[in-house]
Amino acid sequence: MSLIITYGNVFNYNEKDYVFLAKTKDIIYAAEIFDKEKSILYKKVFNRIAKNSQQTYKLRQHHLYCFVELRTEEFKERVAYYGRPAQGDVPNFFENPICTLNNYDLAELHKELLADDIAVPQELKNLIKNIKIK
Repeated sequence: MSLIITYGNVFNYNEKDYVFLAKTKDIIYAAEIFDKEKSILYKKVFNRIAKNSQQTYKLRQHHLYCFVELRTEEFKERVAYYGRPAQGDVPNFFENPICTLNNYDLAELHKELLADDIAVPQELKNLIKNIKIK
């Protein structure tokens, strides 16, 4: 059976969950889905800093901010972190599929990836810019 891999498919690799974003000949782009504890920590730090508008601007220019809070049932209370999306070409990366993110999460992640000028490589933006989400 052949598996068709598309933007938003979630896989488990080395005991971590990843959202597939795009692939080139040499690179798999994926966002890591943090566990609940790490997700809570990221959200707390962000919310604490975000109270000050001047600090929020600085935070948005930092890799720490590169996450989307997920609403997909399987990943509630977790975030998809895209601060370092290039994974190289990882053997067996797609062996353990879990699910696909819901349309809301797909759209939010897509919007953030295209808007981020710090962490997201232009190559990744070019690969996903024409993806249509229902």
